Amino acid sequence: MVQTWAKKSPGKEFLAPNVWLLLETMNEDLILIKRLESLRAEHRELDDVIKQDTLDEFSRKRYQKLKLSMRDEIIKLEHEIYPDITA
Repeated sequence: MVQTWAKKSPGKEFLAPNVWLLLETMNEDLILIKRLESLRAEHRELDDVIKQDTLDEFSRKRYQKLKLSMRDEIIKLEHEIYPDITA
């Protein structure tokens, strides 16, 4: 007996649509969290590069600009993952 709400693709036959949607949402959240962790690590690495005395001024400014744009993306992802909900 096949239930009418079952998805037809392999591996999804036994999941209700709301459960499958929840799993997809969790996967998307995990991807965003992994991306956020990666950006934070790159941001720290850039900080170490900028602190080096061997950089010329042009490279230092370029890395600082990259670091600022990366920080903007981190903030955007943080707001997407952890929305500021005020009651």
